[in-house]
Amino acid sequence: MTEILWGSLITVYPFFSGIAAGAYIVSILPVLFKREELKEFSLLALLIAWATLITAPIPLVFHLGSPWRAGNIFIFPQSTSPMALFGYLWIIFLIISTTTIIIYNWFSNTAWFRSTVTALSVIGIVISILFSGYVGFIFGSTKSKELWYTPIVPISFVLSAIVSGAALVGLLYILIWRISRLRIDIQALNSLRKIIWWTLLLDVVFVSSEFIVKTYHPAAVWRPLSELFFRHLGLSYLGIQLIIGGIIPLIVLLFKKSISSPSIMSLMSILILAGVFAYRWNLIIGGQLVIEASPYVYTTISYVVGLLGEGGILWITSIFLVWAFLLSLALVIFPRWKVEVKLHD
Repeated sequence: MTEILWGSLITVYPFFSGIAAGAYIVSILPVLFKREELKEFSLLALLIAWATLITAPIPLVFHLGSPWRAGNIFIFPQSTSPMALFGYLWIIFLIISTTTIIIYNWFSNTAWFRSTVTALSVIGIVISILFSGYVGFIFGSTKSKELWYTPIVPISFVLSAIVSGAALVGLLYILIWRISRLRIDIQALNSLRKIIWWTLLLDVVFVSSEFIVKTYHPAAVWRPLSELFFRHLGLSYLGIQLIIGGIIPLIVLLFKKSISSPSIMSLMSILILAGVFAYRWNLIIGGQLVIEASPYVYTTISYVVGLLGEGGILWITSIFLVWAFLLSLALVIFPRWKVEVKLHD
């Protein structure tokens, strides 16, 4: 086993940031694209985005050797740094999300409500795409890593962000509505299914095409990559990312009957989320497992997640628990989502 620079905590960070962007995009569809049937869970999606946005930087702070210096990106701005760009995008995105939630909850009856929310949504959709895509840009522009250096990565990060955010919205919509004993809107769920299916299809096509292109790399490069795909990442790449999180949901969600059973829709959402997390893992961890031992000679190393220590299973679990707490708090503090459901019904 060999220590690598960016471990599992860095994998959790783009997973959360992608969900935040995807959930936000789902929340503004009724406003910008007149998808009124999605209004059923528009505010729920916005609250998911808000809670996930707050959670997203936590893995980065845990990963820092001196976490108290994290605020320096705001005190000493570095506009030319792609990594510092996260701080700027994150604070803008959080302000837009928080402002929109406040307006929805306490100013929805004002004359300026619609125009203000529309303006915020226009700005927000641009920020959300940049927010989810810039991480892919950082990896896609890194020439030293064969698995990262490709223009497909930023596009795939945006697509997987949308599909993971939409999948989580669908999963929590079914779960919360059942707990609250609210009527599940099959028409709204069907519209969400279509969004998930088409976005997932595009994502699978892009990732698969990139894999096919890599098979035509020179033998010195493809040999360690093939060892990586089929041995080190065999389960997470071929099993979880492509088959469990990609092909199976595509087949099941192809049929409208899949939403007639909310349990099946929930299961497919869980599989998609597992597949997206596996994609982040395979790219970030996998990209560091192929090293250049000497000029034009590549080899692979291994990586194992421990129980304790930085990036351990307990650390990752604690981050997910913080996210669950923030979302539960948001649902209580901002109860307008229940009002919207009753008005929609």
